[in-house]
Amino acid sequence: MPSIKIALKSLGKRKLTTILFIVQFTITIYMLHTAVMGIKTNSYQEKYLNADIDKTMHLTLFNVTYAEYFRSSFLTLAEYINNLPGVEGFGGYDLTNTFFAELENDNAFLTKRKELTKGSFKEQYPHAVEIIKMDQGVYQLAKLQIVQGRSFQDSDFNPNQKTIPILIGEAYSQIIKLDQMITDSNTGIQYKVIGFIGNDSRWFNEHDYIGNKLVSLSDKFVAPFSSSENSILEKSNSLFYTLSNTEEQENISMLIENKAKELNLGIACKSIREELLLYKQNNREIMFSHLFICIFLGVMSLFGLITVSVSTVLARKREFGIRMVTGASKAYIRSLIIKENFIIIAISALLASLAILTMNYLAVKQAINDGEMINPMQDSSLETVLLSIIIIMGITFLSSILPVHKVNSLKPVEMIGGNDR
Repeated sequence: MPSIKIALKSLGKRKLTTILFIVQFTITIYMLHTAVMGIKTNSYQEKYLNADIDKTMHLTLFNVTYAEYFRSSFLTLAEYINNLPGVEGFGGYDLTNTFFAELENDNAFLTKRKELTKGSFKEQYPHAVEIIKMDQGVYQLAKLQIVQGRSFQDSDFNPNQKTIPILIGEAYSQIIKLDQMITDSNTGIQYKVIGFIGNDSRWFNEHDYIGNKLVSLSDKFVAPFSSSENSILEKSNSLFYTLSNTEEQENISMLIENKAKELNLGIACKSIREELLLYKQNNREIMFSHLFICIFLGVMSLFGLITVSVSTVLARKREFGIRMVTGASKAYIRSLIIKENFIIIAISALLASLAILTMNYLAVKQAINDGEMINPMQDSSLETVLLSIIIIMGITFLSSILPVHKVNSLKPVEMIGGNDR
């Protein structure tokens, strides 16, 4: 502790230099965080998505309206796509929130919800449940892991059923029972629980399926659309189909686009891989600018800190010599230099981490104000802490090499003055 106090006192004597270094390193670390999160986002879907990104096609539908002609045209197009040779399934999904009458006053369920959502903005809405409505084609694409009960069958996707089958996240398997009936408080639709989804199952985030993390289904409900829901509007931004092989991609896309033109529908068909590449290209310039600023500031700040540290060693050599005469070792002197650099880098990393966590907090707060139940921002809390620790250790080590070498090379006569005679 005395060495920390001495290091702080030394930094206090050169306040302006210390503050400038802290500002520079704070900006550097913040930019590095941003760049790392961008790189991570670019590779996330390829790593975690349980689907063939070359065979899975995203269909973008333009100019969606409530008009009956649009609904009729879309249904015709959907039937055409599902019957095309080489297409294994077509459909969409919609992630929404609802309340179930049987669960709103179930203390065990509410307790579990509070436990699962603790520390997040969803904690404010323990009664609300996130439910993903899926068409059969999307369900086949999702490849959900069912750990109890059964999966959906072809007959389960009949929208005119009186009772709709539903799958529940495994987190509720000790609270909700198989064959239990639950009623949507908003629509009055009745659901029957037929199975539980494994904790490892994930699906797309509705806000931006490429730019955001996949949604864990361990605490979600999954069900087919019912006939009473306007599913076309709800799923219009989330339409996918799967190809039997990639060789027919161009031909099938052309057939679908031509059919859409006949029906006066504006569409675009791209594979997930193509959209990932487009996303990377659009973000590459931003990432490169962040990395350039980060590297430039980092190198300049590092050289500056090394120069100042070496100058400090030379300016304080008499002080160090007196300390050694009174019993201090060179290891102790080296530790003073290292701790000074460590304090500067640690404060910078702390400020950068606080800035990133604050940005995430504000994004969550905005999501609450907008009535969103899914956080569209990436949770970077753990990454922020780990990256900060690595940066602190790395820069402290690099910035201390030359100053420590300089301390080691000093002779006692140089440190306290005089000559060798």
